[in-house]
Amino acid sequence: MRILSIATAVPEVKYSTEELVDLFPAKLSNGILDSIFNLGVLRRHLAFDPKSNLVEREAVSDICSKACIKVLEKTGLQQKDISYLIAAYDYNDFCVPGLSSLLVKKVGFFSHIRHLSVQGMGCSAFGKVLQLAKDYLAKFPSNYVMLCFSGVNSYWFHGQVRGIKNVLDIKKVKNIKDDKQREFELRKWIATIQFFLFGDGAASIIVTNDRGKLKVGDFVYITNLEEEDYLTGYAKIISLNKPFSFEFHSYLGKNLPELGLKYTSKVLELLTMKYGSKTLANAKKWVVHTGSRKILDSIAERYSVNREKLKESYEVLERYGNLGGQAYRLY
Repeated sequence: MRILSIATAVPEVKYSTEELVDLFPAKLSNGILDSIFNLGVLRRHLAFDPKSNLVEREAVSDICSKACIKVLEKTGLQQKDISYLIAAYDYNDFCVPGLSSLLVKKVGFFSHIRHLSVQGMGCSAFGKVLQLAKDYLAKFPSNYVMLCFSGVNSYWFHGQVRGIKNVLDIKKVKNIKDDKQREFELRKWIATIQFFLFGDGAASIIVTNDRGKLKVGDFVYITNLEEEDYLTGYAKIISLNKPFSFEFHSYLGKNLPELGLKYTSKVLELLTMKYGSKTLANAKKWVVHTGSRKILDSIAERYSVNREKLKESYEVLERYGNLGGQAYRLY
């Protein structure tokens, strides 16, 4: 399978980290500000405007449709040439229908096109969806598949900090004796970091078997080496005890970078067993998910990767922030 072309789209609204600090509802301590600037994000595009507290009615599907139309224009293909549309996302304009259903008409496909929505894969979405496309093209080798990846999640991350009056340094949070109070203050701290870490954007890719310079090789997956690893980072919606009320609850564990290295090591071990020990050293580029600058630095240090080989990942993080599983495709 080969990648024929890639296109991206981002919201028009753009904020620097300094501008968001000024807009944040609470005054932040120097310790928290250090944590924010150490994330490595200089600016980001947002579908949810924190200045006006407004979000476009169908921001996710509108931004994604722009990326899909752009990639068609780049390849010279028409909507009728695409036989399968796969859309990956976490947050969507609607719980139901899924994103792919919304894109059918917005992109201009025939109503009978085969399509699929893949939700909740987070950082692993890119590899998972590529595998789906590869499996499909194995059966229909002459067809074209369009993949769309949404990293539009700011409505979650900006909505949860509304009304926050103060945020404690993480060291002070750890010293709180009362369990419920400590958990509440930790949630506020995590919500603050997410507010400054995530940006919005979308990417669309067309893959086929016989055209395109970029060849897609093997995939290796590792999921839940330990039974509760998934609890290190998650997001969920909780129903409250009153009508029509729900709460967004997210968590990022302090050991997330360490766990990421553990999983990366296992994946690379399996790849080098197949392709030889020189595989990593001979790689011209490393495309690393832009979770934070600490994650990129850790990968570079652990595997002695020259900064130049990771340049694009650092630049994406600086310009767009973390976009879930879509961040590194915005370069």
